[in-house]
Amino acid sequence: MILATSGQHSCNTRTEFLLFTDKIPELHRYYTYAEETGTKVAVYRFLNLMGHSRPKYNSTVSTFCWAVANEEEFTVNDRSTELELLYIDDLV
Repeated sequence: MILATSGQHSCNTRTEFLLFTDKIPELHRYYTYAEETGTKVAVYRFLNLMGHSRPKYNSTVSTFCWAVANEEEFTVNDRSTELELLYIDDLV
């Protein structure tokens, strides 16, 4: 069974990944099902996926672009941060 998901959190160790999955009920149920049934599973996590999203809801990029286009204020917490982004149409 294969599951694809996106997120903004990067996990460097299995422990960090397991802690992260506990915060997402769907992933937790997915792994529970795999353990209970012996099903082999794979999770593909696409970090910093962007495109086709709503501003002020689930996308830093959409929110930033919307704020600039509408002359709204926005906050950049750390100007030294560089985001590596993957556009959804390039993934597909």
